[in-house]
Amino acid sequence: MKEDAIEFVPFSELNVDDDFFRSLIDDYQGFEDWFMRKSGEGEKAYVLRTPELSGFLYLKDETEEDNNI
Repeated sequence: MKEDAIEFVPFSELNVDDDFFRSLIDDYQGFEDWFMRKSGEGEKAYVLRTPELSGFLYLKDETEEDNNI
């Protein structure tokens, strides 16, 4: 049976030191802190592995009304 190409996994199963995240770490001050905070909060993200990590999507649940849109 073939596994799904995209998985929904906890941040804690991902390694922020993976080469995939290098440009985010370089370009966004505080990315590692944000990543570790999400990991500690039990947040999950969609990832694509081919077999190395090649895609990452985090969807933030918005609970507040935003009338600016």
